[in-house]
Amino acid sequence: MAAGLPDALFDNPIHIREDAFRNFVSLRRSRDLFHRLVDNDEDSAAAMKAEMRTRGRKDQPLINRPFEPWYGVVGFPFDHRNWAQSRYTNGSFGVWYGSRSVETTVAETTYHFARELAGRGQDRHDRPIIRERCVKTAHVDALVFDLCDKERDFPALVASDSYDFTHQVGRAIHEGHHPGLVAPSARRAGGMNIDIFSPNYLRNPRDYCHLTYRFHPGDGRMEVEREPGAVWMTLRPLA
Repeated sequence: MAAGLPDALFDNPIHIREDAFRNFVSLRRSRDLFHRLVDNDEDSAAAMKAEMRTRGRKDQPLINRPFEPWYGVVGFPFDHRNWAQSRYTNGSFGVWYGSRSVETTVAETTYHFARELAGRGQDRHDRPIIRERCVKTAHVDALVFDLCDKERDFPALVASDSYDFTHQVGRAIHEGHHPGLVAPSARRAGGMNIDIFSPNYLRNPRDYCHLTYRFHPGDGRMEVEREPGAVWMTLRPLA
């Protein structure tokens, strides 16, 4: 399929039609962006309508315009202003990362949250560090390459210290205009991610749940709450 990549990596295309979970930073209680500028709800509603009339519009504005409720679910990864290096892109194109289970998306995102804190030196704080997040779903309908169980022959698919190999895979998917792949999770044994390279294969975004991550710097413990005050999962993402 691509120079330098074995054909055996792409020998199992499958058509998936299922909801995938996407997990991103979001407040449990949303805030009105105009609340400091207006005196009442009526003025706030008028300001929102004016903003929508004056800004340039795109197809499917609810998923493509920042601050709309579904932008973070679908539109955000494909906005070139947000492109950055990740497992399957070198930052020159966008990839939508979803998971087949909530537990897998939690394992993925708690790892990156803990790494972010360590990079800033915040993992040495005395008090827990809290971040609120939201899980939403989007329906995926696409013919993708199934890479699950191939990490035995290609361990670089789940490597933590280098993305060189997966960047080659991502570039082959992107340049070949393929929809995406199902890939093994590097953060949860048996977990599977659905990685999509175009918003054309994503639709019907929906709310699923809110989460609170509470990182304890002393022992590297990450507590995850679905209901406020009740620990749902405990992980040690950097252990």
